[in-house]
Amino acid sequence: MERSESEVLKLKEKLMEALGEEAKYRILTDPEDIYVYSHGRIFLGSDPSFKRQTPSLVVKAKSLDEVYLVVRLSLENGFIPVYEDILLNPISRADKKIVLIDFNEPIHPPAPKRRIPNRPLKEELLPGHVRLVMNSVPDPLPNSETIPLRNPSRSDMPEKCKEHSICKGYCPIGQTAYDGIETFSSKGRFIIARGVLRGEIRISKKVLDILYSCATCGQCFRNCSEYLDKLYKSFIAAKRKAVEEGYVLPTIKKALESTARSWNPWGLPPSQRTDWARDLDVKIPVLKEGDSTEILLFVGCTPSYDTRARETVRSLAKILVKHLGLKVGILGNDEKCCGHVQRAMGEEGLFEYLVKENAKTFKSIKFETLLTICPHCYSTFKNEYVEFGVDLNPMYYTDFLEQKIGEFKFLNEKGEKIITYHDSCYLYRHNDVYESPRKLLKSLPGAKFVDIESGTLCCGGAVRMWFEDPFRVRPVAQPVIERALDVKANILAVACPYCLINIEDAVKVMDIEEKLAVKEISELICSSLRL
Repeated sequence: MERSESEVLKLKEKLMEALGEEAKYRILTDPEDIYVYSHGRIFLGSDPSFKRQTPSLVVKAKSLDEVYLVVRLSLENGFIPVYEDILLNPISRADKKIVLIDFNEPIHPPAPKRRIPNRPLKEELLPGHVRLVMNSVPDPLPNSETIPLRNPSRSDMPEKCKEHSICKGYCPIGQTAYDGIETFSSKGRFIIARGVLRGEIRISKKVLDILYSCATCGQCFRNCSEYLDKLYKSFIAAKRKAVEEGYVLPTIKKALESTARSWNPWGLPPSQRTDWARDLDVKIPVLKEGDSTEILLFVGCTPSYDTRARETVRSLAKILVKHLGLKVGILGNDEKCCGHVQRAMGEEGLFEYLVKENAKTFKSIKFETLLTICPHCYSTFKNEYVEFGVDLNPMYYTDFLEQKIGEFKFLNEKGEKIITYHDSCYLYRHNDVYESPRKLLKSLPGAKFVDIESGTLCCGGAVRMWFEDPFRVRPVAQPVIERALDVKANILAVACPYCLINIEDAVKVMDIEEKLAVKEISELICSSLRL
């Protein structure tokens, strides 16, 4: 072992002893962490002598006391401490022994109101086939220690990136689940993604953990005035490259193989897609080729298979058929995954195949409205399928029911229900569905609606359902729950099956089930209608 490496390990041991075992994950020496933090301004300044400087070690401090402690130990062991881009000791051109101290309080900025630019369209379906490469996945994946890293330079930063780090502060995953560690923030994730695409870093287990930690919530690119949606696209592109080269995390691999085999990432048979309708007191016909209906209800994989999420589609079916008297049909066993998680996982070939298969199914049936109960299905049909010439013009169920509020015959209800609402990322940020959920909740009898404006938060994401965190400080949904408790709410309403599952699980982890119930809007309406 080189002397410099031995010195870094010695300092790391002293820091762990001083800060405690809990700080282990905040003392960063992996090449991926060093690569991300090497893009700090102190290392990319105008002075050419600084351009190839990189920290030997990074410490994510939680308090000023920890900052002072790290500074003292660094100086005592011959290292140069850097705090907030400020050199705390003179640095020479040849000095490589730098300890970078990252100390920023996790923040949750106010919700943005800006729209996302429309994506370009393609004229026709792209030819393609299922292109799965899981059989070539190396197991185990390469260790991070074997990754050669190039020294970053000013040219590594995109021309339009002003290094404001706004995206970092807006990342709910990095701020909550990882205590603000930059490597797992949207900024760090972007640096890693760009490094993968440029061939500057090899794909490792940690690189995959960084890329798949993203919930694709949209906060970063919606608030980056310079780069916009290219941030999000770079994450997907890097994962696509990893999949093409055969590097896939085991849980992601399982989800992709399950989709290729059973048309859903949960790996459950198509014959169970209609189990949610079993014993339902309304009849929902399964449509076949040539059939017609007023409303085609696309249930989605999670509401079809997850026991808790099934209650949401059961409630919606009762509202549509039993109360509103509408003609509703489903695809049953012929329904296939919309492809959202597959594309987000980087398997573009499988996504394209799902687009073509679903397009053929939709074309074979006549319907007036394609109604969805999962925001990810809605967003994919609306924004992604049009790229391949498939224009479905879907409608989200909250927008549809908002138009029917005048037809609801609510029974008088007394109580002290205080309801608040969490915005689904793929409704609010990706598609600007904001008003309809609130109008529906305000129409409920015997309830007071208090808005927590959760537009900057995230439940933990859909694609992250198949991602095993290497470490997680706290549930991603915890800030959502804390805001709900701050306004004394006893019901936290959602309009997404993933939000329902993730937030309800977080409530259980926090052991506050008696204080706060998590309910889907369709469940609340169905209950108020006594259906």
